[in-house]
Amino acid sequence: YFDRQIPSNIILPSIEDLHIGLPINNQFWSMIPSLKRLHSLRISSYTDDLYSDLQHLLNQAHNLSRLAIGQDAC
Repeated sequence: YFDRQIPSNIILPSIEDLHIGLPINNQFWSMIPSLKRLHSLRISSYTDDLYSDLQHLLNQAHNLSRLAIGQDAC
């Protein structure tokens, strides 16, 4: 999802619904500094090694009420 360079001045501090592909690019965390308002998270994984990124997301999403995880082909 973050294959291309995104302008560094974009910041999305109030995300409530997120669909993201793992692994997460480091640029993601500079754009989305907080997941405190996140209620719904849909994850597509392109790798079997998703636990580190998933744990980091879940640690940040204190108000999460819905989680869906899918495995996509490369």
